Amino acid sequence: MKNKLYTAIGLMSGTSMDGVDVSLIRSDGFNQFTNILDEYFEYNESLHQELIELRNLIININDLKQHSSRLNREKLLYFIAKLSVSCL
Repeated sequence: MKNKLYTAIGLMSGTSMDGVDVSLIRSDGFNQFTNILDEYFEYNESLHQELIELRNLIININDLKQHSSRLNREKLLYFIAKLSVSCL
């Protein structure tokens, strides 16, 4: 019986908040595994500083609700778009 193959992407940004690690794999979930891509994408200095400043303001869920509007979504969306194009 032929197993179905799945393609999955994993994203991680650690506590340094300096960028995103990306892994793209293909697997049947059991025996077959193929690593397609492992890359690191660095945030530009402006976005890096903004994320650190925001992180330092958030202690609990109420802080997150209060300060989430401070994140410059355009910078973050631009970074995600560049990351997406680079992974193609």
